[in-house]
Amino acid sequence: MNIDTKSIKISENSVFLVDDEVTQIHHNFLESIIHEQKSASTYKSYRFTIQDFLHWIATQKKKPVSKYDMTHHHIEQYIHYLQVEKGYKLSTVQVKLNLIQKFVRFFFQQKKEIPAYAIQVQLTQAEPPQSEPCVLTLNEITILLKQVKRLNDVTLLTCLAYTGMRIHECIQLTHEMIDMDRQVIRIWSCKTKTYRTIQMNTLLHKQFQTYLQQVGTKKETDYFFLNHLQKPYNATTINRLLKRVTKQLGWNKHITCHTFRHSFATNLILQDVNLPTVASLLGHKDYRVITKRYVHLNEQIERNAVEQLIC
Repeated sequence: MNIDTKSIKISENSVFLVDDEVTQIHHNFLESIIHEQKSASTYKSYRFTIQDFLHWIATQKKKPVSKYDMTHHHIEQYIHYLQVEKGYKLSTVQVKLNLIQKFVRFFFQQKKEIPAYAIQVQLTQAEPPQSEPCVLTLNEITILLKQVKRLNDVTLLTCLAYTGMRIHECIQLTHEMIDMDRQVIRIWSCKTKTYRTIQMNTLLHKQFQTYLQQVGTKKETDYFFLNHLQKPYNATTINRLLKRVTKQLGWNKHITCHTFRHSFATNLILQDVNLPTVASLLGHKDYRVITKRYVHLNEQIERNAVEQLIC
């Protein structure tokens, strides 16, 4: 394989980022790859990966890379950077890790300072960065519901919005679970294996009354919610509906069935409802789940708390 000698040097932009010792061994390593008669594409992969690794270390340190930077610490941080910040697939990161570890082993074999096996990093799946869930304000919920045309769809979405139910709990509701006189819904949670009672607010109760008057007598099954074809709903159909409505509204939001559950909890918390009550309404046995899942609201919760001291 014919390789331009300039191509086995660190690029002009990176040459100042490594000391002479690392530069020489980097050069020797790339020549060893040539002697192994690897393909041109494999050679380029080695060269790019090692140079990117060295460049990343130099950027972090803000000084030239030396032999003291060939450590578990830097390799693990670089791998985390590829997985989390760059978003590389696990298989791609594994290939890059193998190349880097081969280079580091070569480096210390050349130096004859530590055993080749001393640098070994195990690749694990990185935790993706936690993003805040999509949340709708009360006003946005009202706007969205008005955009939905069919009464069946509006009623189901209203139920999601004002009860905080999980979607499977909602679509599996039967008529016997809904007590219109007491204005409560009693549901069985497959997740917690328990029953819980949910209060209907006035808006949801009125929506249920309208729904039952117009379509409730046309049921062929015991399911409370039936679509326009008189069939039970499924989550996929509802998510497609929400995607269509969101597009019609011109919103840059990823709204799904579960968005209503997040919004329900968030709006209650921002209205100063205490966390044990919110947890109970959502069907959580431990309110500390709320503090972890809605950690982005902690500052607002604390602000609301100290405002209570003002007469």
